[in-house]
Formats: sequence, C-alpha cells, structure tokens
Amino acid sequence: MFPHTIGVQSVVSSTYKGAKTPGASVNRKARLAGKNVLVKDEHGKDVVSKLHAVFAGHFGLVLTDTFTLPSGYIPQIVRPIDIQEGTDESVGGKHHQTVFF
Repeated sequence: MFPHTIGVQSVVSSTYKGAKTPGASVNRKARLAGKNVLVKDEHGKDVVSKLHAVFAGHFGLVLTDTFTLPSGYIPQIVRPIDIQEGTDESVGGKHHQTVFF
C-alpha cells in the first residue's frame, strides 16, 4: 500500500539572520501519485499540484521540510506546496499526512 520511500529533512534551527540548519534525513514510507489537484499554498493562492505523497502515519511534517523523492522523479529534491492531515476516528485522531508537490 505504501511502496515508495521518501527522504524527509527537517529544519532543526535557524539564526537571527534567517539562515536555516537542516537536520538528518529520515526515510518514510509513502505512496506517490501523479494527479492534478488544486491546493492553496502558504500565501493562500490557488496552485495546481501535479504530484502528491500519502505518508503511512502522522510525522508532524511541515512546509519547511525538504523531501527527496525516489529515483526517476525530476526534480528529485522538492519543497511542498501544501500539507493536509487525515484523521481516522477508529484510531482516535490524526492518521496520515498528504504532501502536495
């Protein structure tokens, strides 16, 4: 159900000048799908996402994270446009995250 492995690199700190320090990359299981979806970016503008990934769990992914897609995807290192959280009442809350590129 989640055949792809995507590397996720989070920002661990930043200086007062805005320089960001990336943390170590962590591999997460996900399912990639190429589908045009209309989402809102961080500024509230409507943007068409051509690729999205559904992650097998809720990992607290944020818009400042950098994602490394499997080989064959160009570009391979991407930033997200939007992140949506999925819930499931049977597990009592947040269940998965969908990241739109």
